[in-house]
Amino acid sequence: MRLKKTYILYFTIILGLLLFNQAFIQYSLFRKQKDAKTINVAGRQRMLSQKLSLLYHVGSTDPLMADSIQRTYDLWAISHYALLEGNEAIELPAIRDKKARALLEELTPVIEENRTFVQEAAYWNSSAVALITNKQTDFLYKMNQAVNFLEAEADGKLKFVKIIEVVLALIALLTLFFEFRFLVIPAQRAVVKKNKELDQFNSKLKEALFMQNHIIREPLTSLMLMLRMVQKEENEEKRALALKHLNGVADKIDNSIKEANKFFDEVKNDSPTS
Repeated sequence: MRLKKTYILYFTIILGLLLFNQAFIQYSLFRKQKDAKTINVAGRQRMLSQKLSLLYHVGSTDPLMADSIQRTYDLWAISHYALLEGNEAIELPAIRDKKARALLEELTPVIEENRTFVQEAAYWNSSAVALITNKQTDFLYKMNQAVNFLEAEADGKLKFVKIIEVVLALIALLTLFFEFRFLVIPAQRAVVKKNKELDQFNSKLKEALFMQNHIIREPLTSLMLMLRMVQKEENEEKRALALKHLNGVADKIDNSIKEANKFFDEVKNDSPTS
């Protein structure tokens, strides 16, 4: 019963470690996917900023570019506020890194200034376009820094996951070691010991069978033969001699039975199940 409880305990520990390990891996993969999407959106902000600058120059002379400019700006602005506040529609969590958030908050006025600029497309001129595009350079620089901070944070999380995985692997290995050291090996030794005891018991049983078939049965057979001879013997002297010999055989059988009983008692006491 104690061995069974120990097996159950070790099995439960190993199963718990495996389940926890899998849950931790799945959670880490989920977080990694979210971080990758955040970094991807943040990196796209730099491209959208450059695209807006190009569209501003083209749109200042081509009114047909207004729709393209508006769509590009809308995506740029939505992505900016999604990075700051999160957006369930695009499944994007808010950035938690303090340095990256501080840079994004510094860039919010640039986003709002571009909003006003897009709404006043009818009043664009080369000077206004040059002024707004020059400010995009500062946006690119700070946005690049923010992306670097996000990548560093993601790398830190990945290193932490690797450390936890190593720790869990070590705990699992130690658990297996203790299981083999204190459970499997003792159980194996107990089985070997029990087999030896069974072999010894079988040997004693063979001795008991031999005693029954030879030591006891032989004089008993002789006694039965002599009794038949006595019954047929008519000579009194020979009959008396035969009876004397019968007493000796009877004593021998009695001693053999006593020795056999003693031997069987020893076998019974040495039985593995006793």
